[in-house]
Amino acid sequence: MRMYNHQNTSDYRRKEAITMKKIVIFLIAALMMMTTQVSAHSRLVDSSPKSGEIITKPVQEIAITFSANIEKVGKIEIKDEQGTNIPVSKVDAGGTTLKAILDKPLPNGAYTVNWMNIGEDGHSLRGDFSFQVNAPKEEPKAENPGQPKAGEQSATQPTDSQATSPAADGQSNTPLFIGIIIAVILLAVIVTFIIRKKR
Repeated sequence: MRMYNHQNTSDYRRKEAITMKKIVIFLIAALMMMTTQVSAHSRLVDSSPKSGEIITKPVQEIAITFSANIEKVGKIEIKDEQGTNIPVSKVDAGGTTLKAILDKPLPNGAYTVNWMNIGEDGHSLRGDFSFQVNAPKEEPKAENPGQPKAGEQSATQPTDSQATSPAADGQSNTPLFIGIIIAVILLAVIVTFIIRKKR
């Protein structure tokens, strides 16, 4: 009778151990399925600019990177400090990236980005982040005061009219004019002397 009870107890414990193993295996499998399903959902892993970042160079593109592929649809909305929408010329979505290209670089100030996309599994995602632009302003280049502008002539350089002025011409012809007068006087004196000698 005691041997019979001992055998029944052993069989019961063996069945109980098998049942516990099955339960543990089932729980592990269920946990793995849940983990795989959660990891398959797309989620934001990076952005450019980053959330809270202060950018010191012109910004004309917003890019968001996800952990898994997304559908070729998506939306990015950018607002300034006053809540005014910033014009976006193009939005590209595909692979793991959602990207917005702006019409022109953002001026200095604080901005908020609202985004939305759909993962390949059909799961819808949306979110937002903020950043600030503080790019140095370019100063206008000063003109060189030592060089005259195009079309202007330096005051120290003589013009063509100055180089060929009448005064300059008169000064250069004076010696020749004096020489002619002296020659005429000498010729007159010689002729007068010859005439008087003949008489």
